[in-house]
Amino acid sequence: MKSELGYSEEADYEMIEDALEIPVTEQAPPPDVRFASQTEPVERKVIKTANVNMQVENLDSAKANIDQIIKRYNAYVSTDNRTNNTYKLSLDMTIRVQQDQLDDMLKKILSQASFVYTNNINAQDVTEEFVDLEIRLKNKRAVEEQYRKLLQKANKVEDILKVENELRMIREEIESKEGRLKYLNSQVRMSTIHLTAFQDIYHASQAPSKGFWLKIADGFSGGWYLLQEIIIGLIYTWPVTLVILLVIFLLRKRFKNLRLKRNRG
Repeated sequence: MKSELGYSEEADYEMIEDALEIPVTEQAPPPDVRFASQTEPVERKVIKTANVNMQVENLDSAKANIDQIIKRYNAYVSTDNRTNNTYKLSLDMTIRVQQDQLDDMLKKILSQASFVYTNNINAQDVTEEFVDLEIRLKNKRAVEEQYRKLLQKANKVEDILKVENELRMIREEIESKEGRLKYLNSQVRMSTIHLTAFQDIYHASQAPSKGFWLKIADGFSGGWYLLQEIIIGLIYTWPVTLVILLVIFLLRKRFKNLRLKRNRG
């Protein structure tokens, strides 16, 4: 017999039949096991994962705002990594938020961006796996209960050990399926946002090239500044300037007197 999901229940029946070969009593009654099957419609189970890669003007400011957004939506951060280098400041975060608040929270986060490179949401439908696990889990629990009844009837050590071994293996399968269901429920209930935000500090540090007229204006401004510095420098060095002027005056006077003597001679 197979369910709509393709799950065969024959293995569970064979497991019980094998257990019945244990000579617990001369006439052991067949186990009364009712296997579960899915007949009612179920709510869709969808895991949503968002991936965002965006550029911001100021990473520190954007990070502070994103932290406030996370608190406002009662979300939490599972990873938070910061990377700095010569070219850019980067932030990588993994955020978990209630699925019904995912879209609104994404809008608030994207409002911090100066440019968005990636913004997509992946929706994974796990309804079939979820239903299949629930059916298998119910069936395994039913088989487990029958083995427990067999264990109560066993009167030989060999029989008891054999049934206990079967119970142990079934219990491991049940715990495995319970763990998987718990994980799926968690992923469906809380959506995941993988966020990468960065600030480009390399291009921001490069000033744009100036045009011809701006360069001319800078030339006039620079020339006037240089003239002011020269005048101020001369004022600071006036004693030296005075001595130089006095020496030049005396030399010129001496040369003039020598020229006059030669002319008379």
